[in-house]
Amino acid sequence: MGKGWDLLVDCDATKDQLIAAASTLTKEHVELTSFALYKKNAIEEVPWFPRHISELDKCSHCITKYDPTTDPRHPGHGDATYIARRNFLNDHAMEYRHGDPIPIVEYTELEHATWKAVYEKLRGLHESHTCLAYRLTLFPD
Repeated sequence: MGKGWDLLVDCDATKDQLIAAASTLTKEHVELTSFALYKKNAIEEVPWFPRHISELDKCSHCITKYDPTTDPRHPGHGDATYIARRNFLNDHAMEYRHGDPIPIVEYTELEHATWKAVYEKLRGLHESHTCLAYRLTLFPD
């Protein structure tokens, strides 16, 4: 037998519905080693997570603490051109809402050259650093 999976399911259902679900799983040869029922609020509340793409609009306030203006470990720290460009792109991202037309951003020649170099380097590593299923899906021949 393989290692299997640990799975925690948080759902609203009656006891009978959960027992029926467990019965269906066992009929499909899923081994249930532990099965517990908890009343609502008996376990920690699950943090909010977007359930629809439009709910990502509520995440625009999220920021990273690894910021080039304040963190000297950031590779762009002190680079005024990089910081201005990052702020420009960030402003576009923060203004975007689901359903809006995707804004067209003009990239500089240097940015095109950078992403070309990144792509070529990563493309060369696919054979040695990715599984066959990934390669066949991404690059079907």
